[in-house]
Amino acid sequence: MTASETRRIPLWRISASPLNPRKTFDPAGLQALAAAIRTDGLLQALVARPVPDKLGLYELIAGERRLRAMKLLCDDGTEGWTTETEVDVQVREDVDDLALLRMATAENVQRQDMHPLDEGEAYAALCDRGETPEAIATMIGLTVRHVQERIRIARDLAPVAAVAFRGGEVSLAQARALSRGTIEQQGTVLDLIVNGPEWRRDMTADDVREALTEECVPVDRALFKRDLYKGRIIEPEDGDKGPALFEDHAQFELLQRQEIERRRVALTERFGWCEVIEQQYGPHFYGCGYVTVPGGEREAAKAAGHLGAVILVSKSSLQVEIQESVRKEVKIGTAGSRSDKVVASDRPKDPIEDIGVGQLRAAKRLKTWALQDALLGLPTVAMRLACLSLIIGDDRNPPSLTHIRTEHYTVPEVRIVSPAVRAVLERFRLDLGEDHLSAIQDDDPYLRVDSYAAREAATARLWERLKVMSDAEVQDLFAAIVASRFRLPADPSYGMSLGDPSIGVDLADIAVVRMERRGVLQDEAYLGALKADQLLGLALRIGLPPMIDRAPKDGELIAGKVILAKAKAGELRAAILKHALENDVRHVPPEIQFGGQLWMEESIRAVAKIGALPPSPPASDDQPTEEEIRQLGVTAYQAGKPITDCQFGDVTWQAMAWKQGWEEAQADEWNAAAPEASDPAAAPDEAVRATVRQRGVAAFEAGRPIEDNDFIDGTWQFATWRDGWEGAQASVGPALAPAPKAKAVPKAKPAAKANAAAKAKPAPAKQPSAKGSARAAARQPGAGAGGPG
Repeated sequence: MTASETRRIPLWRISASPLNPRKTFDPAGLQALAAAIRTDGLLQALVARPVPDKLGLYELIAGERRLRAMKLLCDDGTEGWTTETEVDVQVREDVDDLALLRMATAENVQRQDMHPLDEGEAYAALCDRGETPEAIATMIGLTVRHVQERIRIARDLAPVAAVAFRGGEVSLAQARALSRGTIEQQGTVLDLIVNGPEWRRDMTADDVREALTEECVPVDRALFKRDLYKGRIIEPEDGDKGPALFEDHAQFELLQRQEIERRRVALTERFGWCEVIEQQYGPHFYGCGYVTVPGGEREAAKAAGHLGAVILVSKSSLQVEIQESVRKEVKIGTAGSRSDKVVASDRPKDPIEDIGVGQLRAAKRLKTWALQDALLGLPTVAMRLACLSLIIGDDRNPPSLTHIRTEHYTVPEVRIVSPAVRAVLERFRLDLGEDHLSAIQDDDPYLRVDSYAAREAATARLWERLKVMSDAEVQDLFAAIVASRFRLPADPSYGMSLGDPSIGVDLADIAVVRMERRGVLQDEAYLGALKADQLLGLALRIGLPPMIDRAPKDGELIAGKVILAKAKAGELRAAILKHALENDVRHVPPEIQFGGQLWMEESIRAVAKIGALPPSPPASDDQPTEEEIRQLGVTAYQAGKPITDCQFGDVTWQAMAWKQGWEEAQADEWNAAAPEASDPAAAPDEAVRATVRQRGVAAFEAGRPIEDNDFIDGTWQFATWRDGWEGAQASVGPALAPAPKAKAVPKAKPAAKANAAAKAKPAPAKQPSAKGSARAAARQPGAGAGGPG
């Protein structure tokens, strides 16, 4: 126990201790204490220890406020108070620095008016001398958390913030929150509290914490292992529900991106490809351009190279979402969000992604024209379509294929009416009375009254004319009107997709629509919508020569040649169009064929894999040779099967060999019957001529126009086919025939080639055959089997 005695010691011999934890003294409080001592004297003795090595001097342990008050009395010249005035001092011997600090701290804390910063500095000084927060808490009778909190304020509060705290500009709660930030962060937030707007000065502790950690990153956002981070981690306080935070944002970003790349490589090895997408907001999987593949479809998708993974990364927060077993979403006209950016990808490009809105609209227009032309000769089918529209309604969503009200066709690109149908409508418009009916124009190609006000007069006039029409004329008029209002969806906002509706696929089969006979590659709008690489692939598939004509450049008098693979888009379009016109090319790209979504996807991917078709495939033990497949085509023709029954698709080498055999067999048959087939005056066997004539009859019954001849102009087959078509037309009376359509006349070919290019005899298109129904079912939406055919 420390020995002590009370002595009378002059004031000048007593000095304050630098170990005293109290650093803040209220001037007004000192003046009040000095007045009390002047009146009543010193009621409680000071506590001091002798200063080592300085005889006669004493260092204060407790009572610095009283000592300061008495020195104020000396400075003011108060009577009876000088530096020689002696006061009572309890002198304690053998008190070392640690003991002095303990005693001073306990005495000040118990007085209740000690500043929290002074209190924290005192606790910190004790800890520096070996004390623990637990021992300090026991000594002063407070909780360990209280001691630890005060120590953290004293040690972590920036100097500028400590000054503001002592000066009363910052509250204890604000100081406690500020101490969790760096010196720079504290300075920024302190400026808001002291100099900011009024509402900022009343920031709560939560507001301060939020402002301090604005650039920090929650630990649970890390994709990497926590122990890789070497910076400061701000742990939540007791009772704080917030997450632990990485303070060093730059280090977090570096580690996060390294881990993203590591995961991308691992997922690529597992699935075959992985794409990293940065999103402005998110991460959000919905709408990013990918969809999850159902479990039952994953094996097939992986085998086809479509199954993979995506890593979605928020640009602002670097938060990550990983989705596995996904495929690219097939959606024409939309991709992911415009703010999404692919930053890394191993995914092979899907050829479906190259199909743009313009290309698909052109394809839908060509197919719509074909179906409209077919409906001209199928009035009963037109009646069924009209009944369907009247029953289900005339709404745009879900889209109806036949609208009664043409006001629904608000987008110019969907006002699709074929030239043949427009010609028939114009003929009826003149017959019904053009005064009351609007002109048929590109932007309004429909047969309807000119205005609302003209309806009453037009109604009476139209009815008088309709009453005297024959049944055949009414049927033709009805078929033309329904055909003009029929169209496949051609607007991304209202139902346009890669595949065709099931009704469209079924109708194409019922009407035996043959797109290869419609010269689709002569359509400049379709070719104009294709990109350069698409044009190059198309050129290879139709057998365009490796060197094509090039338009002369400035200063050149004669056009040169350009290598096909290096040709520009405009040069490729011109060459394809010229080749198609001169050679009657009947190749039909998959998107211009009729089929459901899955069938269309598989067909486009299959065609894209074929660059230049190999003339002779490598033989193998388990695969038929090219000659064997060609012989299958010969056998099919001899069995009466049409060329469309090819089981090998459309643009595979097997299909080419099969169709070559079929066409050679057909050519051999014609050549045997007509050695001079190219001469219109040649007279082959009458049975053969009757067969050709019957094909013309069947074409008329299918609603095909007379220009859609199966044979080359100038041959006896062409003339005989036309005789059959016209005879069938005459047999049904004065019905309106389909109007001629504009079509370039290809160059005449030798008989063998001409006959080889002709297609199989179509059956009358009143009802689909069993095989035709099966083929249509394979192309229906949802049918995934089959290829481009």
